[in-house]
Amino acid sequence: MAVERTEFDLFKKDIAFFLPHPQRQLLKQLAELYEEVDRRLKAFASQTGIACLEGCGSCCEHFEPEILPVEALALANYLYRYGQLSGWEKLTLSRPEGSCPFYCAGSPTHCSVYPARPLVCRLFGFSGIYDKYGRVSYVSCKKMPLRLKAVFHKDDPLCPPVMAEFGLPLKALQPTADFKPLRKAVSQALVRLFWQSSFHPQDLGQAG
Repeated sequence: MAVERTEFDLFKKDIAFFLPHPQRQLLKQLAELYEEVDRRLKAFASQTGIACLEGCGSCCEHFEPEILPVEALALANYLYRYGQLSGWEKLTLSRPEGSCPFYCAGSPTHCSVYPARPLVCRLFGFSGIYDKYGRVSYVSCKKMPLRLKAVFHKDDPLCPPVMAEFGLPLKALQPTADFKPLRKAVSQALVRLFWQSSFHPQDLGQAG
């Protein structure tokens, strides 16, 4: 759960230079949202001792998230900047439908694009929801070593992050855009990225 500043360089520094200014700004705004999410998650995990079971990746193995275009752009940018473009087709073919193509059993995080993972992946297992009384309800994953089922008041220092608190700002980045399955969204983002990079073929070749 540790947050590394360098994790967000791909949004703030390592953005493909040929992306139009509006897209670059979107990625920077997404980075700020992700940073706040990870800060809250780190605090909640530290205060409660909540953590994933070491070596467990079951929540990722059989789940394909639906994401917004800006999140797909972040993933496409990550693949581009870190030389993973050539592996995208292999990833999509090697993983069955309904599972995440970025799931990587051999990785400590079980994710080949962990720094650029979408919002729902960041929050899964570590966020709560509002109940009908406006309290925050939290139930830990059944595979976590420390089981926790509790209701928190919003001002409780132990209160977990709330999915809606970050989902709404994410949607506000692209209010008219639709959520799409990750494979479809990333494939579409890569098509646009390839088109934009076609004006800089040498740079694309170096990115691999």
